[in-house]
Amino acid sequence: MFLSIDATHRVWISGVKTYIDPVLPGDLMKGAGVGEVIYSNDKKFKIGDKVLGLTRWQKYSVLKASELSILPKNQKNYEHFLGVLGISGLTAYFGLKKIGNLKEG
Repeated sequence: MFLSIDATHRVWISGVKTYIDPVLPGDLMKGAGVGEVIYSNDKKFKIGDKVLGLTRWQKYSVLKASELSILPKNQKNYEHFLGVLGISGLTAYFGLKKIGNLKEG
């Protein structure tokens, strides 16, 4: 349904190993994605569930249940889980709040 485009993608294609392996030429780009379950071998997931996980930039992904989180039902804007409610939003929040030490005025 939705794929994130984050600053970390630039690091991943640089060849430098970080907390995950780099994306090499010919590899599919990885990134946070929101998807809909169309089939599952795990009873935890039902067809139609919306999920969040580290996917690849492709139309369909096959992932382990442990790599996915089920998102709340009936959301209007699932893409928010890749921005303000996702890693980018948390990075911005803690960067401003804890490191930037923002104060009123």
